[in-house]
Amino acid sequence: MGVARRGFKSQTYGMLHVSVWAHGAEPRDVEELETELRAAASSAGSVAVLMIVEASSPLASVGAQSRAVAMVRELGGALRAVCIVIEGAGVQTAAVRSVFVALATILRPRFRWKTFATTEPAVLWLAPFLDSPVTADGARARLRDLRAG
Repeated sequence: MGVARRGFKSQTYGMLHVSVWAHGAEPRDVEELETELRAAASSAGSVAVLMIVEASSPLASVGAQSRAVAMVRELGGALRAVCIVIEGAGVQTAAVRSVFVALATILRPRFRWKTFATTEPAVLWLAPFLDSPVTADGARARLRDLRAG
């Protein structure tokens, strides 16, 4: 089972870190995420990230956004691929997705980064970046566990 906090639930599966964000994010949430990503990268050599932002989740605070940018810069080489799913429909959701796309352009990360509207295309995109025994089916199972718990 995953770890639950105010802002997100997460689970590490080998070199894959899966998180579900349902309550927005504050700087402390991003700091906890960074700690988990560092631990996963230390154990596996590098880490792939599958991050789901649920449609009901409010926008992250400005402080969390700033901390996230710093985290991506600091972790750079430890990240293999980052896949962000911004669920939902409408203008606001599209605007949030575009912010993540713009960040990837501005930050020019050393890893692959892609933003999606739904989870299945995201998992399929991420699959080639996963090392055995981590699989797309396993990623789906971890995601189901997090959503159920």
